[in-house]
Amino acid sequence: MDLILTGRTLQAGEAERFGIVNYLAPPGGALEVALDLARQISALPQEALRNDRLSAVEQWSLDRDAAIANELERGRQTMAAIDVATAAARFAAGLGRRGEPI
Repeated sequence: MDLILTGRTLQAGEAERFGIVNYLAPPGGALEVALDLARQISALPQEALRNDRLSAVEQWSLDRDAAIANELERGRQTMAAIDVATAAARFAAGLGRRGEPI
């Protein structure tokens, strides 16, 4: 609320603590941090990423029950598009955590 009322400037660390930014980069390092994140995201299953994004975007025009149903349908579409057994086995073996590709 104080940001809305005061319009004060935030330092980077405070913006991160507030959840306004997700990552901090050292001075001159923003491109390297952005490219690293892009590599991590591009290594993940694209069908899952697309459906997660669509679900997040589509929820805004839906009531709670419809948004939950939509999320379930998007999840089903993802499961139909990937080799679930292989992905589950790889996850059980320790892959796919902390943004690592399965």
